[in-house]
Amino acid sequence: MSQTTETSTPEPGSFAALFEAQAMAIAVPYDLLDLRLSPGTHDHPVPDGPELPRAATDLKGSLQQALAPLVGRANLSLELAAEIAEVSPRTLRRRLREEGGTFQQVLDRVLFEAAEQKMTEPGVSLTDVSAALGYANSANFARAFHRWTGESPSMYRSRRSIAGRTNKPHFRLEVR
Repeated sequence: MSQTTETSTPEPGSFAALFEAQAMAIAVPYDLLDLRLSPGTHDHPVPDGPELPRAATDLKGSLQQALAPLVGRANLSLELAAEIAEVSPRTLRRRLREEGGTFQQVLDRVLFEAAEQKMTEPGVSLTDVSAALGYANSANFARAFHRWTGESPSMYRSRRSIAGRTNKPHFRLEVR
């Protein structure tokens, strides 16, 4: 199959779609990247709704944001994280250590946040949560959850339902 390529620069505000392309990308001229939007200068109203998470400013946060959508879909390994960060596993390990962290801490945080989100969904059993996170069985999930929080998933869930959702998540990060 032949692919067509766009040779001219599109007009501002327009776009060209390429089908059967190897990748999806948006080209933004460099001079537009420095522009800032001030409140009240939008042509369109900003819709009400949940606030989008802010982009991470450190490697640990960036990895957490990159790995979160892959929970339960891929084997979240150091090698995968290194591929996402476009560095070798050794370099990724070194850079995380320079930030005072480890890949295991990043992974634990990602899995905990995914578990907590799933556990707040009505009608979702702990077996469903463990399967959604990619655990082979509920016992492995329960051990990991206890390591993260210091309590069992069922105890955590019942404490959170009694306290309501006003409390911050209880995540115990152990530095090894």
